Amino acid sequence: MNHGNPWEIERQDVTYQIRFYGTSNKYRDGTTERANWDGCQKVIAMAYDTPIPGFNTYNTNNLRLWRSRPGCDFDFNRFNESDYAGAIRERQEAEYITSVLYPNDSTDAGKELRLK
Repeated sequence: MNHGNPWEIERQDVTYQIRFYGTSNKYRDGTTERANWDGCQKVIAMAYDTPIPGFNTYNTNNLRLWRSRPGCDFDFNRFNESDYAGAIRERQEAEYITSVLYPNDSTDAGKELRLK
């Protein structure tokens, strides 16, 4: 993805917000019970399509791959508190998810990354 692929189509219209970690808290809104998800890591999944032509046919299918992007690129509050590494931590953690196709899962961190 660094040098680009002329056959790969970035689908900015196909994005999903994915949430990791956090807690679910229930509350009442009048007579309706609702839930709120707090303290989660938000990641945006964006689709990339590569057309795959069929053999001896006019049909073409798409191979869809995903790229993870952070919900927030830069945390100005942490930056102003001189926590420069913390200001970009969310971006780095989101990009780790799709930076390697099959991460080594011999450690707990590798297993967690593979599940994401």
